[in-house]
This record gives sequence, C-alpha cells and structure tokens, in this order.
Amino acid sequence: MGSHIVTRQRVVVDTIDLDSNAWQWHRQVAHIDEWLASAQTMRGYFSIDTVDDELLTLMSQVRRMRCRAHEHASSLTEAARTYETWETDIGVACQRAADAAWWLCGRLAPLLTLAIGPGVLVGVGAAQLFGAILNAIAPAAATEYEQMSARAWATVLATPAVVRAIELSVGSLDEALAGFAGAPLPVALALGTAGAGVTTTAGAARLASRINAIIAKPDDAMTASAGGTTLAQTAVVRTETAPAQPPRDFAEALQRIPSDSDAGAQVRIEDYDGTYVVYVGGTVDGALGANAQPWDMSSNLAALGGDPSASEAAVRLAMAESGISHDDPVILVGHSQGGLIAMRIAQASEVHATTVIVAGAPIHRIEPPAGVAVVAFEHRDDVVPALGGPRPEPELNRPQAHYVLRTALAGKQLDGSDALPAHQLSEYVETARTSSDVADARLEAARRALIQLEPQGTSSLWRARRT
Repeated sequence: MGSHIVTRQRVVVDTIDLDSNAWQWHRQVAHIDEWLASAQTMRGYFSIDTVDDELLTLMSQVRRMRCRAHEHASSLTEAARTYETWETDIGVACQRAADAAWWLCGRLAPLLTLAIGPGVLVGVGAAQLFGAILNAIAPAAATEYEQMSARAWATVLATPAVVRAIELSVGSLDEALAGFAGAPLPVALALGTAGAGVTTTAGAARLASRINAIIAKPDDAMTASAGGTTLAQTAVVRTETAPAQPPRDFAEALQRIPSDSDAGAQVRIEDYDGTYVVYVGGTVDGALGANAQPWDMSSNLAALGGDPSASEAAVRLAMAESGISHDDPVILVGHSQGGLIAMRIAQASEVHATTVIVAGAPIHRIEPPAGVAVVAFEHRDDVVPALGGPRPEPELNRPQAHYVLRTALAGKQLDGSDALPAHQLSEYVETARTSSDVADARLEAARRALIQLEPQGTSSLWRARRT
C-alpha cells in the first residue's frame, strides 16, 4: 500500500484508509442488494396497484443509489491501486538515481573527506563544547538544550522524506563501495542489487557483522570471519506457562509480542493442539560485541547479513524445547529485530511456517518462502524498516510480502522522550487495528490462519542469554 503526501498542509492519504473506505462502501452495496431482493419478494404480497407502483418507484431510486455507491467504492479501490503503481514507479526511479549518486560519492570519497571532514569534526566538537560549557554554568539551561536536541533529532528521524532518503541510501551502499573500489558505474549497477545481485546491502551488513565478531572474540577470529556461530551460542529457560486463547486479529497478535512487562522474556510460544504461534520481541540492547543479551545490535547485523545470530538461535532453541517438530504448522509474529528473525526462521526448510506477521522490521531484501502468507506493517516515519533497504520491485511468479503502510505520527507533537516514536509497538498495534476493516485477499490468508486456531491452548514465555 502507499500514500500521497502534500507537505505544505500535511495532508496524508494512506491507501489503507482508501481500502477501508472502499470496503465500507462495498458492504453498503451488499446491504442494498439484500434489501432489493427482499423488496422484490414483498411485491407478491401487495394486491393494491398503488402500493405496488410506489414500491417499484422506491426500488428504482434505491437501484440508482446502489449504482452510485458501487461507482464510489470502485473509484476508491482504483485510486488506491493507482497510488501503489505511482509509488512503485517513482521508487524505482529514485533508487536508480541514488545508486548513481552514491557510486559517485564512493568514487570521490578521498576528496569529499578532505573537503567536508574537517568542517564536520569542527561542528561536532563545537556542539559538544557548547553543551559542556552550558552544563557547567547553567545546568537548567543545559537540560533544556538536551531536551531540545532530543526533540529535534526525533522530529528529523520521524520525517517521511528523511526515512525514504535513508532507505535509498542503504540500498545504494554496495554501489558506494564499488565506486570506492574504482569500479565503473555500469559495472557497479550491473553487479548491484538491481542487477545481478552479486553485491548487495546484505553483503555490507555481513562484512560489518563479521568484523564485529572478530573484535568481540579475537581468539576465535577464524570462525568469526567465516560467519560461524561465534556470537550465536545461547541458552533459554521457560519462565512462565499459562492457558491461552488465540488472538482474534492482527492487532491482538502484535500485542502478545513480549515486552518489558514480561520479566525479560524475549519469546512467547502458544500451542493450539499442534499449531503453534511464535512471538518474537524486538531489540533490547543497542550495543555491539558479545553481551549476555542476545537481542542486541550484533544479532541485528548478523541477521541482516544472513549469518547465524544469537537471537535466531534462541528462538529456534525455544521452539525445539516447546516440542515443535518439522511438520507442525507455525505462525510467526515479530516486531523490529523479532520480525527479521521471524522471516529468517520462515525460510528454514525444517520449519513448517504458514504465516508471518511482522511490524517495523527491516525485511525488504528477504524473499518470502513460497506458500507462506507474509503481512508486514510499516510506518513511513519509522527509520528501522528503512535499514533493510528499498522494498523489492514486484515480479511475476515470485513470492511477495504484503506491506501495509501508514504514517503514524502525522499531526502529533514529539516531546523527544523517545528517539524513534513511530517504531513503538503500540503504534503498530494501532496500525494493525486500522487495517481490520480492509477487505484484501492478500490479508485474508493471514487472518484465516488466526481465526482457524483452536479456541483453547497454552502459552509459555522464554528468556534467553548468550553463552
């Protein structure tokens, strides 16, 4: 789904709203059809010509109303699809331009470093010095300055145009590296994501992940450099077991993703008579290295690069200890890093994944497995999904995730208390709730997977640590 944004008056038209309104109009058309059928049946009960004539006149007027309602519903649906097409075409053109621009930046990197680097260093140093001086002479003013800076950064990172620019830039990292290496532009484009896919954003993440692993455990550098399990060894413990009823919709499914209130648990697994729902939480620790917390930036880098991560290993271990076998149907639900891990597990041949529901996850370059319904909720003002690069261009006969897009913070004032307010799980729950009225065949398969769960089950929480 897409949206059209007029920045001057901040008018936002999300296709999730267009589809929802179209569905409401189609439902009214169905009600009118039912009334017309009943009215036609009632005609046989009237023996007075005057009453019958009035009923015929009324039915004629209702039919005209029905035609107008159907035209309106069809126009809304067509508008939504038109926005999607425009967005796809514009997105492709923007990505090609970004690829060329970043290739040029890579080619001119030494010159740009000399020209811009000193100014950037001076600016950063001046800001730090100003903050230190202000804190020394006026602590209250320094606190206000920090809060103002936090609000400014939160506003910048929640600007859809900035998020889109970051997404395009991430998608062009491989072209920038090719330019830095001296490769001609046609070669860089031919080998990049849009070409043969030899160099990709995942490759850059993989390189960063392996460097991080070598630094974290230099005594095992050989394994780390080959993408081994240096930082992916984990242990899990079940912290709670309780009765459960299945989630009724997408919003309720997202609400069950483990959070701070779950005593440090990162995974929830529900068993409904042999069909399992696995909920995976998002990043807990923003640090790199070999921390005890598996849900950290090391796991993010590894997962983005396609290497084994500690968080993925922990989820797999919890699934195994829950008794999930290779032929048990599994629904995977995840937020942020949890969504990334859910997609990677769904790709595994030893897991019988049927449905994946993710929110705010950088999964754009992960191809959904054939036969698996994938619904991805994303916010245009959330920078985290953009870290996965641009969404892939639609291709025939290839599995595609269904993206439900919304601008979460339109018209809201940010206080700076959260650096990424649009990334909050509560905002994605609201987006999922908004989508409940959208009648879309691509969403129905995932909805049915939830609806068809047995009415009673058991739920267990799992806490993991890196070993």
